[in-house]
Amino acid sequence: HSYHTTTHTQYKIKHSSTLLLKLVQTIDRMAQPNPSSASSPDKYAQIREAMEIHIEENLYDENKLQPLEDYVNKQVAGEALYDFDSNAYLMKMYSLYPSKAKRDIVVKLLLKALMNLPESDFTSLIYMIPITMQSKVVDQAPKQASATSSSSASASTSATGGSSAKEIEVILNLGQYLEDCEFELFWKEYGAHGKLFGKFKNFEFEIRRYICQMVQAVYQTISLSFLSELLQLDNDKDLKSFIQKVDLAWTVNADGNEVTIPKTDENSNEVQRATQFISTDSMNQILATFSF
Repeated sequence: HSYHTTTHTQYKIKHSSTLLLKLVQTIDRMAQPNPSSASSPDKYAQIREAMEIHIEENLYDENKLQPLEDYVNKQVAGEALYDFDSNAYLMKMYSLYPSKAKRDIVVKLLLKALMNLPESDFTSLIYMIPITMQSKVVDQAPKQASATSSSSASASTSATGGSSAKEIEVILNLGQYLEDCEFELFWKEYGAHGKLFGKFKNFEFEIRRYICQMVQAVYQTISLSFLSELLQLDNDKDLKSFIQKVDLAWTVNADGNEVTIPKTDENSNEVQRATQFISTDSMNQILATFSF
């Protein structure tokens, strides 16, 4: 009886140890990172870091541009976040080695930068467009062209499907219209070349966000009808939905006819006072420049 009791006790201890070991192993497995369940921010950060390493290891190597071009395509498809530093490096390489430049990638670089207005990304890239893809439009503001020539050019592009060179010209025109706040002209040109933007996720949203930022710099209140014209959103439901999504703390009044915009330093006529402190040494240097 004593033997069986001892054996039974040993079995229980062994069985308990086995269960404990399995429990520890399960906890360890749960603690291990699972690549398939990694969050999107982590995935985006890993992609960006991989590109940074690639650039560092292959700096100014014109034969190592394919991964950067694939990265641009991922940004367009929404599989990676917008990365101006990487994109600017690629455009710079294109300007240094024009024979390596791909027109479709240049178009994508410019459009992604356009979506990031009011940042200066778009302007920075314009000056790095490969010389083989430049045209007189770089030195010619869109407003200098007549409405007739613009219409005929649009019709010609639509009929032929449009070359990449023409696409770059269209994008430069669109960028100029936006920077000049010529929104009516922008939407007209945009509508004539809609196929060019189909692959770009949230293109219209980002452009409308920029327009709202420009509106907010000038207005404290704006009629819903005028805002609808600026944003090219004719449906009231879509317009109000966009106002919520853009998240600028705008409110539509009870009548639904006007939008109230929060006060900012730009849209307020209140005098802004600033105090600047100057050291004694700096003041002495300033005074020393005057002759009494």
